[in-house]
Amino acid sequence: DSDEFKSKTQIKQEADVLKKLGLKLLDMSPADLKQVPLGNELADALILAKKINRKKDGYRRQVQFIGKLLRNCDVEPIQQAIITVQNQHQIANARFHKLEQLRDDLISQGDEAIQQLLHLDDLWVRQEVKHPGWQ
Repeated sequence: DSDEFKSKTQIKQEADVLKKLGLKLLDMSPADLKQVPLGNELADALILAKKINRKKDGYRRQVQFIGKLLRNCDVEPIQQAIITVQNQHQIANARFHKLEQLRDDLISQGDEAIQQLLHLDDLWVRQEVKHPGWQ
């Protein structure tokens, strides 16, 4: 409730959480940010902050401004989108490592590994080459 009393410490802690959320958003790539539901003003503030040298005081002020904008937003969808993006990266990394292992097996085991691959379902092999970790 907005009628509920909040101590100065609680307000500062909440502001710090939102500032950290803003920093997470700033660390995301432009492609990943497109997956996050941001308002126009927040998106513009993030773009501007990325242009400012991190060592300058203007960057710190811009990060505070982003935190202020986040106070006026429903941050739950933003946090969920960040989690989704992070999960996508973990899945992509797992697929890549699986493909690297397959490559390493082919290099180290040679014909034996190739024969094992040939016994696999043809469709699976084609899909795996096009989309690693498809299953």
